[in-house]
Amino acid sequence: LVVRLVGTKTNRDAIGARVEVVTDQRRYFQWMVAGSGYMASNQPMLHFGLGAAESVDRIEVQWTPDVKQTFE
Repeated sequence: LVVRLVGTKTNRDAIGARVEVVTDQRRYFQWMVAGSGYMASNQPMLHFGLGAAESVDRIEVQWTPDVKQTFE
C-alpha cells in the first residue's frame, strides 16, 4: 500500500504527520519525514507492506497533535 499525503490545513508536504494503517491482523505506523541524512530527501510517499492481509480496515492520519483524520 502506498500513501501520499498532501496537507491543505497543515504544511503541504505533511512533514511530521503520523500514518497508521489497520488491517484485521495488525497495525502499521510510519511518519512522514523531510530527509534521513545530510543532503538527503525522501519520496513524498509512505510504503506499507501488508504481509498476508488482503484489505485495509482503516487509515488514520495524525496531521498535528490537534488534527486527526480517519479513512474507513
